[in-house]
Amino acid sequence: MDREAERPTHLLGVLAVAAVPVAAVPAPGTLTSAVLYLASVSLSLLFISRLVGQVPAHRRRGWRLVQLSLGVSLLGEVLFKTWQHHDHTVYLTPGDPFYLLSYLPLAAGLLELNRRRGGHFRLGDRLDALIVTASAACLALVFLVLPVMRDDHLSLAGQAVSSAYPLMDVLMVFAAVRMLIDGGRRTPTLWLLVTGLSCLLAGDVAQQLAGADTDSVLFPRWVNSLWLMSYLGLALAIAPAARPGYLPPQPSPGQSPMTVTRLACMTLAAALPPTLLIAEAGRAEVGEQVLLSIGTVVLVALLMLRFWDLHRQLEQHRRAMGELAATDGLTGLANRRAWDLQVRAGLEHARRTGTTVLLAVLDVDHFKRYNDAHGHAAGDALLQQAAAAWQERIGSAGLLARWGGEEFVALLHCPDTDTDTDADAGHGLQVLDGLRALVPHGQTCSIGVARWDGEEDDAACLRRADRALYEAKHQGRDRLVAAEQVQVRS
Repeated sequence: MDREAERPTHLLGVLAVAAVPVAAVPAPGTLTSAVLYLASVSLSLLFISRLVGQVPAHRRRGWRLVQLSLGVSLLGEVLFKTWQHHDHTVYLTPGDPFYLLSYLPLAAGLLELNRRRGGHFRLGDRLDALIVTASAACLALVFLVLPVMRDDHLSLAGQAVSSAYPLMDVLMVFAAVRMLIDGGRRTPTLWLLVTGLSCLLAGDVAQQLAGADTDSVLFPRWVNSLWLMSYLGLALAIAPAARPGYLPPQPSPGQSPMTVTRLACMTLAAALPPTLLIAEAGRAEVGEQVLLSIGTVVLVALLMLRFWDLHRQLEQHRRAMGELAATDGLTGLANRRAWDLQVRAGLEHARRTGTTVLLAVLDVDHFKRYNDAHGHAAGDALLQQAAAAWQERIGSAGLLARWGGEEFVALLHCPDTDTDTDADAGHGLQVLDGLRALVPHGQTCSIGVARWDGEEDDAACLRRADRALYEAKHQGRDRLVAAEQVQVRS
């Protein structure tokens, strides 16, 4: 979209944002308040409707559902404000069925957007979300639904509708928690969606608590403002996703990590219902309910501590297994798997810094003869001692790995001599040639070296070093040969 075409969209977004504080100025219940309120909701709906077509088709379904939710809500708002304007201020209203219906496409849309963002099925993430949601459901049932069901002033239909709102809010809690804890980068779109949901939940709960002792539908100004901000947040969330060239965050490859913050949130969610029960029951004399609730809180805390201890043990085992998978069991050096990962990073670092890099292949001469003469235990000890001495010599200037059997590979970042790259390579060759003197028990080794040209991949450079090693063996062993010295043989 060019800049000329973007201007109406930008203007619409500015108007949608400005309409929220303007709509909160008139006193609730007046015609001006109703008109400005509906205008604010309409601007939010127009904004998301204008941008939804710019989202790629394969990612559009979730936004269509959010758009549908805002449209159904707007229809409910129109019916509600019309009802209210004709002096109908007693619960129920014609707008309530549409309000309740709007939660369903909203929840479906948010879960679809989260599925596109998070990718894979992660049972642990869903269980964590269900823990928080179950806590919210308990609180909603005890403090919002049960008081409504016991209210004799409400009709049966009024009780059913009033009870349905907290249950829909619980569904919104599940959607919000899922978006926050599932894998993937946290983007402005995510935070705007969560902000919109938070305002919706805060407005709903505030309205339920404020209206617990009355059947009036005249809501306070700040509650109306929360609902308007929920519409705006949900609408504005599409703006980043509709930008040209927008790339959605890639899903994380595995389970989301268990962090202290996540565990603390789950502990709080699990302990909150019995804690509030203690507070309620504590107004009277201490009885079985209070004692059982206290015991429940203590058990939850102990279980979570035990869970965290098990998690730490699993993390330690995971790190240990990762180290074993990347380490040669005999010498303690990096193995071929670790070499493949680290050599590419080393070459990329050299490309950025302009460092001269040498790749070398080292082979212990006549190792089979030594093994046959002294035994396999002595052969293993020879490799261990040679590897330790070579590793100390190379140090942090490079990488040494066991390639297999008596063969090793090395990457060396040549020291910078402030002269030229040939001099740097010469110093590096001296370092590698010095490795021959470190083989213990009077044994020798042959070394083939190739200088990385800055473009070839590690495998190609290593093949040149291997050919140089073959030439060193051909010339009589116990020597270093550089790939540049190797003559092409017919």
